[in-house]
Amino acid sequence: MLQRVGGSSYDRKMIAEAGIDAGAQNPDMPTRGLCQAEGDNGITTRYLADIDGPWLVAHAAADFRCGMQALARYLSVYTNYSYAEYRYSSLWLLLGHVLRMPRADAGPWLREAVIRILGSALGGASVEFEEAVPVAVQALRAAAGDDAARAALERQADDLAAAAVALMPGRDRVSSDTWGYEKRRLLAHAQALGWLLGDCERARTLIDVSLRLADSGFAGYQAMVCMTLAETALVVGEGEWLPLIDDALKQAQLAAHNVQDITFCARLTARVNALRRYWWTPFALGPRARQLGDGVPRTEFAALHRVGHYYEGRRSDALLWPAWAADDSSFELLARRYQRLKDDFLRLNGADRRLNPGEDVAVPDVGLVPHLAARLAAEILAQAQGLPLQAEQVALLRMLVPHALPSATALDAVLARVVLAEGRREAAPSANDIQALMAHLARRPAAEANVGASELIATRLPA
Repeated sequence: MLQRVGGSSYDRKMIAEAGIDAGAQNPDMPTRGLCQAEGDNGITTRYLADIDGPWLVAHAAADFRCGMQALARYLSVYTNYSYAEYRYSSLWLLLGHVLRMPRADAGPWLREAVIRILGSALGGASVEFEEAVPVAVQALRAAAGDDAARAALERQADDLAAAAVALMPGRDRVSSDTWGYEKRRLLAHAQALGWLLGDCERARTLIDVSLRLADSGFAGYQAMVCMTLAETALVVGEGEWLPLIDDALKQAQLAAHNVQDITFCARLTARVNALRRYWWTPFALGPRARQLGDGVPRTEFAALHRVGHYYEGRRSDALLWPAWAADDSSFELLARRYQRLKDDFLRLNGADRRLNPGEDVAVPDVGLVPHLAARLAAEILAQAQGLPLQAEQVALLRMLVPHALPSATALDAVLARVVLAEGRREAAPSANDIQALMAHLARRPAAEANVGASELIATRLPA
């Protein structure tokens, strides 16, 4: 069982003979916590923690010491698991089973088990992208006349496009863009080359390659990468590449629909709904930027649920949702689906009432603000229309930075756009300014070579 959850080879016959659910098959190699299993309507997706939890508890009930050792090894699979949403969901299910420990004298064991589960949940990493700023600084050097910097940037972009040919759709650990890093690298180069350096042909190629990879990797990461794809197309095309933007937004919606976990899927779908409704239709840039994060409840700064929403394109073998999720006709049910407080729903939507099919409901989403900052930063660059940025535009752009701080990925996007904007001001940055930026980047901690490597079973499950 420990080998199975770790994604390693395991003895299926032994599991079946022990009475453990042998129908759980093909554990998801990148995510570890999901598996394919027999359901009432054929093959579906389940959480391994929900299958294994009762057996871990039964083992501990027979022997506290050995049970704690087994639990610790099981938790080690999740501790450095970078997909935070699934780490939390798996451990929440496991916690529910642990709290059902049948022995009356299990108090000390329970306390230690709960502490270990919480430690595993809080100790894990998250996946962030922070490579757009260095690309923007390199483009700034090129714009200032550094031919070597430009040649290097072009070579990097061409190499990324060539390497992307080998990537495939889906979530395969080896051949897919698991975390969306490759698409984000392509887009960072497209934005820098196209908007600042005027190489729109190469930039368009990079964006097209990214769009072809929209379904490559984890759906929860691809949804927001596709939003970045739409922003990049807006920035480089300066509002002219509308079909490309529309394709990217549709891919974001499809990816959100295919997130496995009910709460994560609902939240991400509602976020994409809101972005498409309020932020990819015409809006007044200045007022929106100044309203960002002012604390006033506004529907356009919340996620958006549509009562009776159909998750079009969701795969047939996806994780089955509980029966109660079919009903979204009340704020109580939405609070359960989204794991948000009912009072927060009422603050955005007015008095409690029955909700009707097709009705729009604002969903509390504090994590949306950093991504709105990135969206606004993209709009500022797009509205430049090939001209130097005015002082007011630069001021608005810089004002967005604090709002992006909660998300390292969104902050990277905003800062990259701030840097690029410096290259299109009437007073270009001096060589000393650029050197200072490069010195600052040199002091940043080096990024891990491969986040996915932290999930290798060898580092967490003793043989």
